[in-house]
Amino acid sequence: MDPELKARFEADKKTSFPQDLDKPSIRKRLLLTGNIWHCPSIPNGPTMGYKSMKEMATYTRSYFDSLRLGRKDLTVLELYAGNCSASLVMCEKLEGYIGKGWIATDIEEYDRVEGEILPPVMVFKKESPVKSVIKYGPLSNILLLIAPPPYTFMRNHSDYYACSDFIKICRLVGGDSPRYIIFIGGLGTIDGSRGMYKWMTENPFLSLVEKKLSKVELEEIGLERENYLFFVY
Repeated sequence: MDPELKARFEADKKTSFPQDLDKPSIRKRLLLTGNIWHCPSIPNGPTMGYKSMKEMATYTRSYFDSLRLGRKDLTVLELYAGNCSASLVMCEKLEGYIGKGWIATDIEEYDRVEGEILPPVMVFKKESPVKSVIKYGPLSNILLLIAPPPYTFMRNHSDYYACSDFIKICRLVGGDSPRYIIFIGGLGTIDGSRGMYKWMTENPFLSLVEKKLSKVELEEIGLERENYLFFVY
């Protein structure tokens, strides 16, 4: 990786969110602003490519295999699903574990890659990240984010608010089923809000139980993207 780019990413990982981010007035104002993000007009596959996405999905499958979970134990809520190309790769790898369903959400329903059709277990909902968590979070034991928009577009910190709300819901609802947040991509560097890495890795209600690295070539620069799997206490 380019040394300057690597140094920037390391600095991003040490960045903290503003202290007033949870003030109701700040939250309301930010979430009303929306994101500056436009999907490409021509449908493409996963942002990180099919090969790397399959690698990440295999890591996730291996982790759940190691837990010896019962079949049909997982219910997934996915944010920033885009055209669902990455969703389909992950869903295929987790075949047999998805029970009550997979809800893929985004603020728009984008054109899908030709030939890619959502399986019966998956449904797409046009919804914002925070509203998605409020509606479907209580029934989900996995919150999934795959390469969400980078912080240059993520002006409203909706990834932070959505993950924070999901943690609160998990603690409020309780139950015997373990819950997870899976973040695939450059956490708080090239994907998601700047500050997400430090907030999630130091959060007292999260435990990083799995982390895998995949190197992706993007614009001829070696970029590192990772699979972060957090257990929610």
